[in-house]
Amino acid sequence: MSHWITDLTAAYRTFGERLADRQSMTIPAEDPTYGDLGRAFPLWPGPGRGAILQPPKRLGSTVGSSRAGVILIS
Repeated sequence: MSHWITDLTAAYRTFGERLADRQSMTIPAEDPTYGDLGRAFPLWPGPGRGAILQPPKRLGSTVGSSRAGVILIS
């Protein structure tokens, strides 16, 4: 099992190096005196804040009884 862990550690290290190389790539400008245009692969912004899901609010109090699935609302 130690051989498997050694291989996994080496693969993780190689992946980290490749990822760092890719994240440091930039897009060169056509004019060499201008510099670069930014990152070739921008960082993922991650998920934004999601909606807060709530059950629908009742529109008023119910009056009477419900007949055949109909609720009377005053």
